[in-house]
Amino acid sequence: MKRGHIAKFPIHSINFSKIFEKRLHDELVALVDIMLDLNKKIQAAKGNERERIQRQIEKTDREIDDMVYKLHGITNKESKIIEGEI
Repeated sequence: MKRGHIAKFPIHSINFSKIFEKRLHDELVALVDIMLDLNKKIQAAKGNERERIQRQIEKTDREIDDMVYKLHGITNKESKIIEGEI
Protein backbone atom coordinates (compact mmCIF):
# COMPACT_ATOMS: atom_id res chain seq x y z
CA MET A 1 0.00 0.00 0.00
CA LYS A 2 1.42 3.36 -0.98
CA ARG A 3 1.59 6.31 1.38
CA GLY A 4 -1.11 8.10 -0.60
CA HIS A 5 -3.56 5.30 0.11
CA ILE A 6 -2.81 5.32 3.84
CA ALA A 7 -3.19 9.10 4.00
CA LYS A 8 -6.85 8.67 3.03
CA PHE A 9 -7.66 6.74 6.21
CA PRO A 10 -9.30 8.89 8.88
CA ILE A 11 -6.89 8.81 11.81
CA HIS A 12 -8.31 10.41 14.90
CA SER A 13 -5.86 12.48 16.91
CA ILE A 14 -6.69 12.32 20.59
CA ASN A 15 -7.19 15.66 22.26
CA PHE A 16 -5.91 14.99 25.77
CA SER A 17 -7.43 18.24 27.02
CA LYS A 18 -10.89 16.72 26.41
CA ILE A 19 -11.74 14.54 29.39
CA PHE A 20 -13.88 12.11 27.35
CA GLU A 21 -11.12 11.48 24.80
CA LYS A 22 -8.42 11.10 27.45
CA ARG A 23 -10.57 8.66 29.41
CA LEU A 24 -11.29 6.60 26.29
CA HIS A 25 -7.58 6.57 25.47
CA ASP A 26 -6.63 5.43 28.96
CA GLU A 27 -9.30 2.70 28.98
CA LEU A 28 -8.24 1.55 25.52
CA VAL A 29 -4.60 1.29 26.57
CA ALA A 30 -5.63 -0.71 29.64
CA LEU A 31 -7.68 -3.11 27.49
CA VAL A 32 -4.79 -3.57 25.06
CA ASP A 33 -2.52 -4.44 28.01
CA ILE A 34 -5.10 -6.99 29.17
CA MET A 35 -5.32 -8.43 25.65
CA LEU A 36 -1.55 -8.81 25.43
CA ASP A 37 -1.47 -10.56 28.80
CA LEU A 38 -4.33 -12.91 27.87
CA ASN A 39 -2.62 -13.86 24.61
CA LYS A 40 0.52 -14.77 26.55
CA LYS A 41 -1.47 -16.85 29.05
CA ILE A 42 -3.43 -18.79 26.45
CA GLN A 43 -0.21 -20.24 25.01
CA ALA A 44 0.35 -22.34 28.15
CA ALA A 45 -3.30 -22.94 29.06
CA LYS A 46 -5.07 -26.26 28.54
CA GLY A 47 -8.65 -27.51 28.62
CA ASN A 48 -11.20 -25.43 30.50
CA GLU A 49 -8.62 -22.77 31.36
CA ARG A 50 -7.85 -22.27 27.67
CA GLU A 51 -11.55 -21.95 26.87
CA ARG A 52 -12.03 -19.43 29.70
CA ILE A 53 -9.12 -17.32 28.48
CA GLN A 54 -10.41 -17.50 24.89
CA ARG A 55 -13.78 -16.14 26.04
CA GLN A 56 -11.98 -13.31 27.86
CA ILE A 57 -10.00 -12.53 24.71
CA GLU A 58 -13.20 -12.36 22.65
CA LYS A 59 -14.89 -10.13 25.25
CA THR A 60 -11.89 -7.82 25.46
CA ASP A 61 -11.69 -7.64 21.67
CA ARG A 62 -15.34 -6.54 21.51
CA GLU A 63 -14.70 -3.90 24.19
CA ILE A 64 -11.72 -2.56 22.24
CA ASP A 65 -13.79 -2.41 19.05
CA ASP A 66 -16.59 -0.56 20.85
CA MET A 67 -14.16 2.01 22.25
CA VAL A 68 -12.55 2.60 18.86
CA TYR A 69 -16.00 3.08 17.35
CA LYS A 70 -16.85 5.63 20.06
CA LEU A 71 -13.58 7.45 19.56
CA HIS A 72 -14.25 7.76 15.82
CA GLY A 73 -17.95 8.60 16.24
CA ILE A 74 -19.07 5.45 14.45
CA THR A 75 -22.77 4.76 14.88
CA ASN A 76 -24.24 1.42 15.94
CA LYS A 77 -25.48 0.85 12.39
CA GLU A 78 -22.05 1.66 10.94
CA SER A 79 -20.37 -0.70 13.40
CA LYS A 80 -22.70 -3.50 12.28
CA ILE A 81 -21.64 -2.87 8.68
CA ILE A 82 -17.97 -2.97 9.71
CA GLU A 83 -18.52 -6.21 11.61
CA GLY A 84 -20.28 -7.73 8.59
CA GLU A 85 -23.60 -8.08 10.39
CA ILE A 86 -25.46 -6.05 7.74
